Amino acid sequence: MSDCQHSTKGDCPHQHHHHHELVIEGLCVSYHKTPALREIELATSCGNSVALVGPNGAGKSTLLKAIAGLQRKDKGSILWRNEPIQRWSREFAYLPQSEEVNWDFPITVRGMVEMGRYPHLGPWKRYSAHDDEVVERALALMRLEPLQDRQIRELSGGQQQRAFLARSIAQEAHVLLLDEPFTGLDRDHSAQLSDLLRNITHEGRLVIASHHDLNTAADIFDHTLLINQEVIAYGPTATTLSEANLNLAFTN
Repeated sequence: MSDCQHSTKGDCPHQHHHHHELVIEGLCVSYHKTPALREIELATSCGNSVALVGPNGAGKSTLLKAIAGLQRKDKGSILWRNEPIQRWSREFAYLPQSEEVNWDFPITVRGMVEMGRYPHLGPWKRYSAHDDEVVERALALMRLEPLQDRQIRELSGGQQQRAFLARSIAQEAHVLLLDEPFTGLDRDHSAQLSDLLRNITHEGRLVIASHHDLNTAADIFDHTLLINQEVIAYGPTATTLSEANLNLAFTN
């Protein structure tokens, strides 16, 4: 397990302490008594990016939802800062697969990013100057300033992903959980999203994303958790995605 990475003072506005670690032990999840995940173990920390790789039905989406607190577990523990994740729910941002989102919802890009501030507002839901600053910074980081007044349904797939990421940044989420964020993106938008995820990781956040393109995984993610309902391998992406490990994961 690596310590959180810090940039030089002043470079990175989103810094963490060494105890910002995600530790999963013995996680088991089932649907109607059919096992979906068995004895999953994972330890990582802020400043890292982790790809979830495995065949269809391997449990990647289930694992993301379990970490986000959206999927009930049968047994095991998911700890953040040495405490159950429920204690820190607002520090987690979950981005579902694109087809699960109602893109016809009448809201602008800026309005969507402002939603990220809701968990931080007081009982009167009044925005402060600080809230506005955080939203402006999130829009800038995701290069969305020219699009902020556009309806989300008018965005391209890559722009929609950036809007979701901006909302997570505005939420000041420490952990970003992304379900197949590159699906449906062309080469240029994929390259742009890759750069943005690397920037987010460099800022000190933890990014965990299901990913299906084995050829690009090592360029985007520091580590890979290779699963097929159970852990096949976990470690640096370049060595984890070996031919032997992939055969184990995709032929079971």
